[in-house]
Amino acid sequence: MASTKELWVNHYEIMGVEPSVSARDLVKAYRDLSRKLHPDKNPDPNAATLFQAMKESYEVLKDASRRALFDSKLKAKAIRFARDMAKSEKTRKMKAALEAAEKAAEERARLAALAKMQRRTKGSAASSKLASLRAETQRMKQQLAADAGKSARALARKRAVDAGILSPSEAATASPTANGGGRRRSSAALAAAVKVLIATRNGAGTTWCRGSGARQMSRGLLYRR
Repeated sequence: MASTKELWVNHYEIMGVEPSVSARDLVKAYRDLSRKLHPDKNPDPNAATLFQAMKESYEVLKDASRRALFDSKLKAKAIRFARDMAKSEKTRKMKAALEAAEKAAEERARLAALAKMQRRTKGSAASSKLASLRAETQRMKQQLAADAGKSARALARKRAVDAGILSPSEAATASPTANGGGRRRSSAALAAAVKVLIATRNGAGTTWCRGSGARQMSRGLLYRR
């Protein structure tokens, strides 16, 4: 009667031989293991168990019909093992592919977020630069306007001096005001005074009036108080 271990034990491995072993080599292997595992010669406490397992494997393999039945079972087991390994390999590959896809998706998301942040940073930098340029343009406009105003006032004072309305010292040091409000006399008023002075000189002439510490043109268009 075959042992139940036939279904779970590889008899070739227990005997230490290949599945293609010949009957003669099988006998030789049995004798060698018997001398090695016999409880009378082996002090190992498991020697008797090992010797019994080896003897059962030898009994299966030395019988041609039992060996053929075992070979068929071993082959079927090998096929199942190969199929399971293939399934495991397929599962492993599927899992690896899924992990790779997830990793690629995460990398794409990371790159997209990085690109978005870079675009936002560039946009902020461009906006800041544009605002700076606008502020600089405005400052230059104001500076140009101020310079133009200064030039116009200087020209008006020069014309006033040339026309005799102001003396050079007055033009250089005075700060004319109107109505006591602390405002400087504008270049337009000085230019108008020059025009009036020229017109009156060419026409009715110029009359200088002194009173209350002021000079007044005859038509009352320019006052210095």
